[in-house]
Amino acid sequence: MDISKNLLELMTEEEAEMQKSKLFKTEEIKKMMETRKIHEKRIRSDPSKPMHFKDYISNEKCLLKSIAMRREKTKSDAKQGSIEHIILRRVKLLYEVAIEQFTADSELLLSFLKFCRKVNYMRIASDTVSGMLEKFPENAQTWHAAANWYAYDCHDKSKAMVILLKGVQEHPKNELLYKEIIKLELGELAVYTSQNKEDVKEQQLCIQRIQDAVNMVFNNVFNGEFYVHILEMLESNSLTSPIQETIIDRLKADCSDNEKVWHILAQRERNDLYCTYDLPKIEEKVEFPKKESIEKKEEFDKEVEFPKPVDFEKKVDIERKVNFEKKVNLCMTKRTPRARLEACFAKYRQGLAVIPIQRKKHLWKLYIDFLLKLQHEPRGAGTVLKMETLKIALNDASAEFCLLERHYLSWLKLPGVDHKQALLVTEKGTNAIPHSLELWKLRLRLQMINGDPTEVEKAFKVGVAKLRRKSIPLWQSMLRYSTITSSDEQMIALYESGVRQPREVSEVIKPKYLQWVILTRGIDAGRELYMKLVTQKPYCKPLHKMMCKFELMDMENFGFWNRAHKLACQQFGRQDVDVWVAYLQFYVRYNNKIPNLPKKIEDIHREANNHLSKELVYHFETKYKELMASAKKMEKFLNS
Repeated sequence: MDISKNLLELMTEEEAEMQKSKLFKTEEIKKMMETRKIHEKRIRSDPSKPMHFKDYISNEKCLLKSIAMRREKTKSDAKQGSIEHIILRRVKLLYEVAIEQFTADSELLLSFLKFCRKVNYMRIASDTVSGMLEKFPENAQTWHAAANWYAYDCHDKSKAMVILLKGVQEHPKNELLYKEIIKLELGELAVYTSQNKEDVKEQQLCIQRIQDAVNMVFNNVFNGEFYVHILEMLESNSLTSPIQETIIDRLKADCSDNEKVWHILAQRERNDLYCTYDLPKIEEKVEFPKKESIEKKEEFDKEVEFPKPVDFEKKVDIERKVNFEKKVNLCMTKRTPRARLEACFAKYRQGLAVIPIQRKKHLWKLYIDFLLKLQHEPRGAGTVLKMETLKIALNDASAEFCLLERHYLSWLKLPGVDHKQALLVTEKGTNAIPHSLELWKLRLRLQMINGDPTEVEKAFKVGVAKLRRKSIPLWQSMLRYSTITSSDEQMIALYESGVRQPREVSEVIKPKYLQWVILTRGIDAGRELYMKLVTQKPYCKPLHKMMCKFELMDMENFGFWNRAHKLACQQFGRQDVDVWVAYLQFYVRYNNKIPNLPKKIEDIHREANNHLSKELVYHFETKYKELMASAKKMEKFLNS
């Protein structure tokens, strides 16, 4: 196939249509055509790579979306769809060439089928489906895509079901195929339970087919989470309650160590999706009253003895089973909202009692999250029960070290939690999650409000020891607190402890320490402290900036000021442009009366170039030129 010639013809035609439509500017159209030429060059120069075709196709699909957005924005209907049709022909041609060339690529066929379904190429899609099943029976996705085509595009659910059943024979462990079988059968069941087409016999057949599919799942797929997913699918139709019970039994027997199983069982209790009565065995016959009235309900309850659950693996009388369920549903009394909540909570507790220790934290999370969600529901029946149960659950989960940080934070926000209880909660939280910064911040703040200096210091020291590099918020809070409550000697001891912390902390504490000393004891004491701290590793750039800031305010000791800049350049001059620029600014703006100023500036400039890496020299030179140009303008202004 001469794809280049065909694509060139389409491009010429399309460019003219785009110009006429005025959806895109000339520059945009030109850019689109250039992009196309790049893609075409790739598939011509190296046609052995399917990715070249896929990228080209993806580009064209993006263009279609862009055109649709432009039409929507401009409300343009001039030659509506003419450009789109040309692009669709291009995409179709690219797919056909790629599929012909890469016969072993099932992804291409699946993508082409999706494209045909979207643009309504029905005949081509039908041919694609047939070829796809012949070429790639080993790919479960092809069976699923073919079944979807027949079910939702051709509306032939019987054919779709045949394909799905053949698919599970080829791929007995594929969950997607089983899911689609059950989905189709549930759709059929919904049709035959509607008022217009109610058909008990067809309902029975649908239920039996669903049960058969579930049995196949049990025999081939050993995944508790998939069982849960099927159970959730079946909840939409009450006639599937017997099948739901078989799934629940299997979950309890084989998957009791899975937290999601207990979560779904508890939620079923909340939603009243439980089976009050068991179904009869095959040999037992149940006679129902002819008149189904409320007055005869009590008499009926006495007459009917509800036996043990049936083994659904056996063939049973489906009609009697379905009729029995209808009768049971009729005489079933719905539980109150409070009773449903109590049953739900009990199911969670039942799961927590049997689930393995390593999975217990996950079930606690689901349970606590559910209880917290309940607190946002409108007040009504069970409001007090919800709150009491939540508080009990929080205490129990905390005792087992199963709460998350956000659970403790939510606990603190609950109504009725006073200061003493809040402090206890934060202590539990920091013991369970010792690296939680938020919980340590709250614990320290509550201790400060409590007013006991010994407990404040204890909480602070333990928090700092646990958090280490993340503890700077605790230091900031403690410094503010100590400024009010502590003596100068205690403040110095606190600062001295802070400057010995890891870099993340000491880099903040050192300049604060210097600032406090200068403000309380004067600039000379500050200079002495600066010379002490400046040699301590890790070096601290903000310490130099703080010293220079106060020297700028003092404007007397230019020698010490110069020393601070020089030390900053010695310690950070290999990786930091700003320290050199600040050193130059010191001479250009403040110490510009010295006789050898030009030579001093040139010396600093040369030294910076020698120390900085090549990547940083260009950045430095740019800032240097800006600084010198600014200085010349200022000098000219002052001399005018």
